[in-house]
Amino acid sequence: MPNLSIVIRPEVSNIIILVFLIIYSSYCQRKQGKRSLTFNTFAFCSIGHNLFAIITEYTVNSETVNPIVNDACHIIFFVFSVGFTYTFFRYIMLNILPRRKARPILIISGVLFVLCVVSMFIFHISYLQGNGTKYSAGTGPTICFATGLIMFLISDIVIIINRKKLDANVLVTLLPLSIICIILLIVQILVPEFLITGSVLTIGSLGVFFAIENPVVKFENRAMIDFSTGVKNRNCYERDLEKYSEKHNAGEISAIICDINNLKETNDNYGHLEGDILIWLTSKEIRRLATHAKGIYRFGGDEFILLYKDCKKENFESDASALQECLRSYNDRRLHNPLSVAVGSAWVNPDESIREVVMRADMNMYQIKKEMKGQA
Repeated sequence: MPNLSIVIRPEVSNIIILVFLIIYSSYCQRKQGKRSLTFNTFAFCSIGHNLFAIITEYTVNSETVNPIVNDACHIIFFVFSVGFTYTFFRYIMLNILPRRKARPILIISGVLFVLCVVSMFIFHISYLQGNGTKYSAGTGPTICFATGLIMFLISDIVIIINRKKLDANVLVTLLPLSIICIILLIVQILVPEFLITGSVLTIGSLGVFFAIENPVVKFENRAMIDFSTGVKNRNCYERDLEKYSEKHNAGEISAIICDINNLKETNDNYGHLEGDILIWLTSKEIRRLATHAKGIYRFGGDEFILLYKDCKKENFESDASALQECLRSYNDRRLHNPLSVAVGSAWVNPDESIREVVMRADMNMYQIKKEMKGQA
């Protein structure tokens, strides 16, 4: 019969940490007016696994517990663990790979997940005496461990291959923590008595929280968005410009500047609602046409800046041409007058700073604006 030292197992502190993070995340999401179940799904699987790690520690070492109850508790214990790794794998695939590529991989992994769960019911679980405690063994647990290890490995490979596409916050938190999970899983396989899978899933949940669901980062990102248009704001522009100016982030930066003509006259003659529609329509068309832009920013009331990093010249010129043709005169039934936007562009020259490129694009835009007023 196991003693009461079970209550000080790491799983207890793991559960407390996860419950706190769920409450904190839910509170912050309520403040933002949005709900996301992504982290809660990971935390639910992790809490369930930690809880049944405590229960199975008791049932496997107790001579009074019915063997059927012990087997059932172990099956639930493994189902939670496989559910966590499948959720982690699915999330990585959906958020990194194009859906067309991710779909067949997810179908295969879903079938593997179901077969893994079924194997726990088909194959008999054996229990071996280890150093200080008994532990589960057999075909079913082996399949579960192998499935979890494979899914973590594939996820990390996908993250590493696509690292340049990922936000730095995701890369520096999710990747190291998932690698730690792989190492701990290997240790668990080599030394079964360690019983550290609960900690593995908790570490994985922390990685998801800080990389994806971290409310602090979400609040920071909200401060970088212009809510009336959905594009990035001037604060974000200054931050990104500073980042691109650093030597280790250096690259070829080109710029396009779009400036709405006669916005003040529109506000004065037809009201600010009409002006807001002009601004929103401009941002909508810019997002639709500027497919190769690294960042789109609302710099002022009537001005948008587009930055292109390491872009092919033909793609840059294609975007600039499309913007000039579409936004020179754009009609919409909601407007009293057609939308008119001056578009200036500047392709980077050797030894030219980023701010010099932006300044040149700005000068080209004002030259075009003068020409458009002269033709009016």
